Amino acid sequence: MIAFTGCVKDKEWYINTHSYNATLKINAYLASDTSLEKIPLQYMIISLYESEYDRKMHQNSAATTQTDAKGYAILQHLNQSYYYARTWHYLYGEKLVSVSTQDGQETQMEVAY
Repeated sequence: MIAFTGCVKDKEWYINTHSYNATLKINAYLASDTSLEKIPLQYMIISLYESEYDRKMHQNSAATTQTDAKGYAILQHLNQSYYYARTWHYLYGEKLVSVSTQDGQETQMEVAY
């Protein structure tokens, strides 16, 4: 008599964990007082913080980037829906703003000096 024994594979359970993933596209420009022309603002630094306290203390930035010659910058793989932003330009100073992002989508942000 021959006996075969085998193992039965249990069902594996997978947990679908969703990861928040947003993109922020920034357009910085210098607004002219006399015309409607928007002059691209290069070298503007934008930093995102998860709390207003962190922004105030300039600590624990979640993401930081700098605008290019066209006044354009992009921040990808953001994992929060709301950020406190600090923009700074060496000639025009700083601005404090807040921005909301949408999961899986691109959010546009304009910064005018």
